[in-house]
Amino acid sequence: IYILVNVIILTTIGLFRLVKVVVRPIEHLVTLTNTYQNEGNSPFALKHGSSEFGRLSMAMNGMLHRIEDDRRKLRDTVHSLEKANQQLRTAQQQMVQTEKMAAIGRLAAGLAHEIGNPIGIIQGYVELLGQSGLSADEQRQFSTRSQQELERISHLIHQLLNFSRTR
Repeated sequence: IYILVNVIILTTIGLFRLVKVVVRPIEHLVTLTNTYQNEGNSPFALKHGSSEFGRLSMAMNGMLHRIEDDRRKLRDTVHSLEKANQQLRTAQQQMVQTEKMAAIGRLAAGLAHEIGNPIGIIQGYVELLGQSGLSADEQRQFSTRSQQELERISHLIHQLLNFSRTR
């Protein structure tokens, strides 16, 4: 009976000691883990600094600090990437605008050349028509050629207008 009473008492004391040393610190760590919000403090601070649980809490606090540092770095990286993307979009828009301006310049040069030639021809024919001593046949021929060149200019302008219209 004495041995049985001793076993019951020792078992009860052992269970209470086990609960106090192992179960409560684990429950405390689980509670802190479940309710963790970054408040800038060390959430896993246990009263037992030298036990295995104390070292575990210190390791978990270190891990949380590293996670916060990584979050900060990630936010900074995302911010810098957003800024770089915005700069790329701006550069792309500028390049598109520059390309449009270059295309307009090439179009204007080609159009000036295409219209300038017939105008030069018409000018020559008008000067010839202004001279005296031309036969009626020559005057009619110069007049017809001038009319053809004017029609050529008109056709070019109509093509340009058709091209510029949205489809």
